[in-house]
Amino acid sequence: MTISTLTEVTATDVATFIRDHATPQDLEILRELRRLRRDIQRTVQGSLVRVGSIVEIRDMRPNYLNGLVGAVTTTSKNHKGETYACLRLEPASFARLAKSRRGATEDLDGVPLSCLTPRT
Repeated sequence: MTISTLTEVTATDVATFIRDHATPQDLEILRELRRLRRDIQRTVQGSLVRVGSIVEIRDMRPNYLNGLVGAVTTTSKNHKGETYACLRLEPASFARLAKSRRGATEDLDGVPLSCLTPRT
């Protein structure tokens, strides 16, 4: 009976193995795992958002909304049960939004919680 020793595997080792041995099916599995991980991270970040939280918009379309910062004033659910927030934008974010969108107001409605990252 022999006991094998475990060696530390680095990210470079994994990348090299994938480059040299992965099939298209393997790459599709890795792509799907990456998407699932990103979705889970976004859901967890969104679950930390509360009324009064200062948040930043990320991964939202249209892209000009990304990076805007504001305070959550209210939350509500749509007919699918998804939670959305209304934000009161900070002055710098409002000024940036006003340059991108006519008729912009300081209040931004309908932002999915999964697109919000709490600021610390």
